[in-house]
Amino acid sequence: MILRYLTVANNSGGQVAVNISNPFGSTTVEASIFTGNATSNADLSVSADTPVNNTIVGAVNGSITLGANNLVGVDPALLPLSFVSGSSTQVHRFGEDSVAFDHVDNGTGDPQCGTGVATDQVGNPRPGGPLCDAGAYEVRPGVIIDEGFE
Repeated sequence: MILRYLTVANNSGGQVAVNISNPFGSTTVEASIFTGNATSNADLSVSADTPVNNTIVGAVNGSITLGANNLVGVDPALLPLSFVSGSSTQVHRFGEDSVAFDHVDNGTGDPQCGTGVATDQVGNPRPGGPLCDAGAYEVRPGVIIDEGFE
């Protein structure tokens, strides 16, 4: 199982926000954001055989082994859920100064930026800049009109 370009943020309840375990095979986490979840232990916990690359994680469980190009304990400066670009899906946007912006290194792991994953959650093209952004939303640099406002 491969999980790519997820944003799991600002949820409540439980000991661990996301607990990934696949007893039937391997799991890979790529280019995602796990942060701001109201848990007592961690934003992310994975089994020992789960590679995690190009991902931003607020707090991790002690048993996690992170792969390459991850940021841990860093705030990605997500904005509250909102509708963008006339979509019917709410997303956590972030500004161009966020650490999530252009975070994904296509040479690390297998994020499939711009190939297997050509758009974000609301249909914006990936990448929107030189590299893909981590998480479900792709910033569109230079776009000054969004949601009908300038």
